Amino acid sequence: TLGNCDYQCWRDAASAGGTTICPGTCDITANTTLGPKKYVGNLKLSSNAVVTMNGPIHVTGDFETVNSAKLNLNNSFGSNGTVLIVDGKIRVSNSGALNPTNANPPGYILAVTTSTATDAINISNSAEAALFYALEGGAQISNSGEIIAIVAKSLTINNNSELIYHSGLADATFSSGPGASWLMIKG
Repeated sequence: TLGNCDYQCWRDAASAGGTTICPGTCDITANTTLGPKKYVGNLKLSSNAVVTMNGPIHVTGDFETVNSAKLNLNNSFGSNGTVLIVDGKIRVSNSGALNPTNANPPGYILAVTTSTATDAINISNSAEAALFYALEGGAQISNSGEIIAIVAKSLTINNNSELIYHSGLADATFSSGPGASWLMIKG
């Protein structure tokens, strides 16, 4: 499980599924499944790809989902979620999305960045997204970007964007797989 987990614990859980070296950027343009997995370099989802997330993902570079690509949490998680941990920046734009499960209440993707940049998280251009955590960096939401929840050092909201609180979110749980739990510890 990911109980009492910190950044390194999430990285280790992702690495347990193996490592992929991305020379520059791994660009996923077709429907597939990911996780648990570590990506050394940048990871990009694009070209309408529908990607099912089966466990924690660690990206050592930047992560982005663009051009209507979707990262969908596998419905087998039920009301639990899992973690996408990124050492660089996170960008969701151009109708990209990080989608929860269909359960009631849903399980969510917790997208965490350890970046200290003022734009560590950038959600824009009709993008829909998940839960975001940038304790040391800033977040920007613009051009009809929509998120469910965020923790960031700073937050800028522009141009018809929304931060929407979903009921039951305070009780959200996250795991490496269905049935596990977690506790947020800065590390």
